[in-house]
Amino acid sequence: MHLESVQDNSPNYVTMTSSINHLHHLLNHYQSKWNHAVEVAEHQDIIEKSNIHNYEFDRKKLKPKMLSFKNGASIQVQQSLIKIKSQIDFINVSFNTIKATQRSYIKKFLTEKIGKKHFITEEHKHNATVNTDSMASCTFNIRIHDVSNKKCIHKIVHALKKNYGAFNFRITCIELAHDFYNAPPEFLTALFKSIQFDADVQNIRIFRLKGENQSIPYEPIRLKNLLLQGFNIGVNDYRKDDV
Repeated sequence: MHLESVQDNSPNYVTMTSSINHLHHLLNHYQSKWNHAVEVAEHQDIIEKSNIHNYEFDRKKLKPKMLSFKNGASIQVQQSLIKIKSQIDFINVSFNTIKATQRSYIKKFLTEKIGKKHFITEEHKHNATVNTDSMASCTFNIRIHDVSNKKCIHKIVHALKKNYGAFNFRITCIELAHDFYNAPPEFLTALFKSIQFDADVQNIRIFRLKGENQSIPYEPIRLKNLLLQGFNIGVNDYRKDDV
């Protein structure tokens, strides 16, 4: 009886009498075990990186982390310092003009004056069903992005005051942004898991473009892949909720 004749009892080594089929069988078997080991390692790595307690933000305490596996094995993982920068993402400002004008005129003026396009909307108390693109108004809202200091706002306010006699400036919305540099995609999952939400929290989702909202998947690898595709984690509705 050849060693390869009984598949279940085939040895896990190759001899001078081993057939090519037996060699291929062993190679396929080892490849399968290797693929499984890589899959387990990737899964464990994602779980470890999705835990906020496995991150270090103090440069003095930055040391290699030990990545442990279910079979008792462990490997050393070199950490990278994550830098955090907090800033204002955008500010919505409402204002009035002395004379009624069109939104497109103000947008064109600011683009030429500031050198940057701004999102501007108008408010109409009457005829809400009419196309507002060609209607004049005295109340407008402007969204100012990338606000690094007060000069960014003062420059726009001064231009609107001088050209349109704008007044009654009011901040209606502020969106804060915390940017994390040198962080893996799983860090977003770790941040989400570390937040303590109120009991009435709702609409927990991942989203990208309009109509692409979906529930957050339970599988860590699937959530990571969606984040890499540009999806974001969302909670509640910023237009009507405090948080």
